[in-house]
Amino acid sequence: MCIRDRSSPDAISLDEVKSWSNYINYIGEISDVRSTIKNSHIYVLPSYHEGLPRSTLEAMSMGRPVITTDASGCRETVKEGVNGFMVPVNNVDMLVEKMIWFIEHSDQIEIMGIASRRMVEDKFDVRKVNAAILDIINTYLLDGMKVVGELFGSGQMQLPFVLQSAETMKYAVSILEPFMETNDEKISKGKFLIATVKGDV
Repeated sequence: MCIRDRSSPDAISLDEVKSWSNYINYIGEISDVRSTIKNSHIYVLPSYHEGLPRSTLEAMSMGRPVITTDASGCRETVKEGVNGFMVPVNNVDMLVEKMIWFIEHSDQIEIMGIASRRMVEDKFDVRKVNAAILDIINTYLLDGMKVVGELFGSGQMQLPFVLQSAETMKYAVSILEPFMETNDEKISKGKFLIATVKGDV
């Protein structure tokens, strides 16, 4: 799966991608990845740089092994040899080697896919993430505002600094808030699903 963004100077042209049609099925940009992941066996994200990639978590939640790079964020999604493999960034030969490994060891696809699913449940369950975020808010942010309130009440802090502290807390919560998602109950050998970040194609 490739997502095209013509604004990127590093993007691969669509014509070049189409020239690979003998062995690449270019899907284009899609809004619901579930059916595409379901029709694949391995999820591949050869990213150069990444936050924690949601697309990889989606594939893992559907029981797919992962091949990705040892880039920041990506490495959080793979336990080497358990649910997939990491390769160095920009190392095409090793990426191909790991893809061939799955072809030659197709009996491991289901086993490693189950490991992916367990890893998502243990490490990235939305309820656990929410609990951790709330702990940050309750332990650090609210305690910090309590100290600010006490200093203001005792006359040791002036109002402009109190308001500045409140704005800081508001900003911190706004950063954490997007990660506090509700659990979607509806989401709960083979083909490789190769993903790129927007702008690569």
